[in-house]
Amino acid sequence: MTVSDAASAPASWEPTAAQFRDPLGYIRAEHDRQQAIFELLRSVVAAPDDRVGRNQLGPVLRYIVEEMPRHIEDEEDGLFPLLQDRSRPSDCVGDVIEMLRWEHEIDQDLAARVQASLRRLVESDPFGAPNTFLQDCLAFAETQCRHLTWENQVILPLARARLTRDDLDSLGRAMAARRNIAYSA
Repeated sequence: MTVSDAASAPASWEPTAAQFRDPLGYIRAEHDRQQAIFELLRSVVAAPDDRVGRNQLGPVLRYIVEEMPRHIEDEEDGLFPLLQDRSRPSDCVGDVIEMLRWEHEIDQDLAARVQASLRRLVESDPFGAPNTFLQDCLAFAETQCRHLTWENQVILPLARARLTRDDLDSLGRAMAARRNIAYSA
């Protein structure tokens, strides 16, 4: 994905009702969208004076403030419990889910710091504390990318193997409801 792809990804995608019929596909698409955001944050860290990258920070801020918490709820309140119910002991998924939940909690503080810095940049332009902001962005991007690797390589494939059609319908309905979108079966 190029930086220009990453720059357009946060603002260009609004969910539709049909996407929630494949909630695991939607979660994967959200992970790809997050990856684009983290690439954009890395590009801002690499070239903090680049106006093109900095002009895209408004949509990134909106995503982190509005969509990321919904995505975490999709996983914490929907996907993870369903997967734990359907997993076999040999899947050993409990420890991975526990680690991901712990990371969600830890990342909230870092995300709040990144949000505050992004808000300042979006509203007024100057970097408040540039070194802190750049370090926070880089740390946020790095921890989130590691987190996404676990979810994409362990959680989603296992969910595809274990969840029933009823599980997926329930998950899709809940995800659509979080976004005030009517679910269509």
